Amino acid sequence: MIVLVPTALFPLPFIVLNTCSGSGDMFSEKPAAWHWAEFATSFLWAGCFAIPILLAITESIEVGAMAVSLAGTLLICALRGVWLYYKHKESSDGFSM
Repeated sequence: MIVLVPTALFPLPFIVLNTCSGSGDMFSEKPAAWHWAEFATSFLWAGCFAIPILLAITESIEVGAMAVSLAGTLLICALRGVWLYYKHKESSDGFSM
């Protein structure tokens, strides 16, 4: 269950940043806290992989449980990638290669 915490929280810094920036202009500069949001998101995302590995190294969980946890994280990545692919495909101008 501890692995679910960083998985659930990793998009939160960018969501908060985009909500609080108030600038809807595409050509405006990045908000001042952009690098902090990148850092926090990267830190939480790395935790999605590091926590199961560290728990397996310290023998708090078995290697099979680590594999299942990492497979779940990779499944979430794959599903997100497929979703972004289809979202981009629908928004294209109709030109295909």
